[in-house]
Amino acid sequence: MNDLDGSGVDVVHDLNNFPYPFGNCKFNYILASHVIEHILHPIKVIDELWRIIKPNGILEIRCPNFSAASSGGLQHYHKFAHDHFRLFTKHDNQQYTDRYWKIIEEKIEFVPYPFKFNIFGGLMEKITNINGVTKTLYDKTFLHCLFPNTNLNIKMKKITS
Repeated sequence: MNDLDGSGVDVVHDLNNFPYPFGNCKFNYILASHVIEHILHPIKVIDELWRIIKPNGILEIRCPNFSAASSGGLQHYHKFAHDHFRLFTKHDNQQYTDRYWKIIEEKIEFVPYPFKFNIFGGLMEKITNINGVTKTLYDKTFLHCLFPNTNLNIKMKKITS
């Protein structure tokens, strides 16, 4: 699905318009790669994706981390940190939605950008992604300035009970 017609596009639809043109529980896996930062209402989008994904289906979201150089594009409405997606889990916050996800993977990705020969990228990726504490330490301190990251990769499983 895309908002522009083109090669490999089966369905043309503006993701800011709800509901999406699919029935309930249609997909086992949905990849939203560099989409959610362009959406006006990401909470509504994640709720709508919950509707169209099958029980125990996987939603994978890839987007720029808030501190990544690419997160400030003119068409980016939102910036995301790794812990923002916890708002969609049953135990962290129930004020946004009654449709819940279980986070099964949460990764801050590093590549040698903007430094062509950044030898620390691989090491920082391993250290930063040890657990939630190390991710928060990276995001909330000067480390994200010293060791630039690129993306978040979040995988969530639909919870129906």
